[in-house]
Amino acid sequence: MRKKLALKNSGITFLCQIVDVVLQFVIRKLFIIYIGIELLGINSTFTSILGALSVAELGFEGAVIYSLYKPIADNKKEVVEDIIVILKKIYTFVGIFILIAGLIIMPFLPQILKGVNVNIYIYIVYYLQVMSVAVTYFLGYKRTLIYALKLDYIRSIYISSYKLLAAVLHIIMIVSFSSYIGYVLIIFVQNVLTNISIAKYCDKHFDYNFKNKKFNKQYFSKIFKDVKDIFWGRLAGYIYYSTDNLIISALVGTVSVGFLSNYTQIFVQLKFVLNNVLNSNKPIIGELLTQNNSKEYTLKVLQKYTFARYLCSSFFFIPATVLIDCFITTWLSKTYVLPFFITILLTIDLYITFVHGALVDYIAGLGYFSHDKKISIIGAMINIVISVSLVFSLGVPGVLIGTVISQGFFWITRSIIVFKYYFRDLKVSFIKYWIRQIVYMSIFGFNVLICIYILRIIPLEDSYLKFVLGGIISWLIIALINWLFLHKTEEFIYVKNLFMKLRGKLYKSESNT
Repeated sequence: MRKKLALKNSGITFLCQIVDVVLQFVIRKLFIIYIGIELLGINSTFTSILGALSVAELGFEGAVIYSLYKPIADNKKEVVEDIIVILKKIYTFVGIFILIAGLIIMPFLPQILKGVNVNIYIYIVYYLQVMSVAVTYFLGYKRTLIYALKLDYIRSIYISSYKLLAAVLHIIMIVSFSSYIGYVLIIFVQNVLTNISIAKYCDKHFDYNFKNKKFNKQYFSKIFKDVKDIFWGRLAGYIYYSTDNLIISALVGTVSVGFLSNYTQIFVQLKFVLNNVLNSNKPIIGELLTQNNSKEYTLKVLQKYTFARYLCSSFFFIPATVLIDCFITTWLSKTYVLPFFITILLTIDLYITFVHGALVDYIAGLGYFSHDKKISIIGAMINIVISVSLVFSLGVPGVLIGTVISQGFFWITRSIIVFKYYFRDLKVSFIKYWIRQIVYMSIFGFNVLICIYILRIIPLEDSYLKFVLGGIISWLIIALINWLFLHKTEEFIYVKNLFMKLRGKLYKSESNT
């Protein structure tokens, strides 16, 4: 049942995300052409500011999801209702806080947006984006319920449907009116309709009653113990994901954020697609870890899960790395191509973030929030100190170096947490884990070098053709090299057999039709 749910969540989420990514690239190109790179930089900076406001959520969602695993598995309906009501109250407070805090930040926008004439137009657009974030918290507790019930594919369908409609309206708004305000207003309406539709689905299909429910102080105190620890992880996540743009905007220039955001958009969208595909299965992992399974079994699950993340990163991140300049040229123009060193730093950051995500999911599923809190604080400090120290001498690459170093710190320390506190009886497993990771990283790096060499000797001037042919060649090289080095491993055999079963089911369903 877990496998079926995992495949259903992953498959539908993946298809929804692919459609969304394609549309986002089209919209971004039109945005640059009709609205401009400066406003794109401003938009990216606003996103970072709003990320800071969202930290007000404190990590309640993560704590609530963890608290829901067992009562859902045990079918304790009243306990689920009590916990969700707590999240409902918190989310209402967070939404109101964001609206107020957004107003307080407004006078500081001229200092944040270096080289930008901050006028009434900029203020209006900024606060529309504040409202767009705030409304996601009203009725947002029902999105969390669907996720905890392991039915994330339903949420993905609703979100993607409204994103598709919004994308069409965005294209019309940008091309016909070149209106940044109209662009942001569409996002606001999209968020409102998405929340209302998901809430109505919950009311119709799930027999939970949240009306007239009292605030359960006992459950709140239990959840708040985890929240105090999760908050630091949330804060570190914000520092990692959002402060780069703020540092670059304030110390280098807002236009530089616009140029970098074209690259980060590509990598972030790839990570977003893959993370959403795999993150939809977090509740399944959480349920697995709350049950009395043997440590040897859950270790094998971790190994296979990590390997699946490694394979995904190989087949998506390597082609992106070697072809990103070609893509930028085809998508936008050569004017927006950045030094290859920046691409390498973004790739390293992306690889570490994605592959060690398996450990992050285990920590969340095990409820090791207090252990994760300490390393979150230290990692956040490492990121800020190194980024600010290097930005003056190295510019944008200096900020990215700080991010990569902090992510490496997170990976090492989180592996220590999982193997010290959960797999403590399997002492050799920690060493074996890192031997595997060194092997994976080496193969990944070797794949990058081979792909770069092969693609550089392809005598093609047409960027469209080179991009398509380069992608096919990269995938063939990656498949061959991974097979040569890993085809005898248990993880590879497992993934291969899983793929063969899927192909067999697809073939059978086609034959029946």
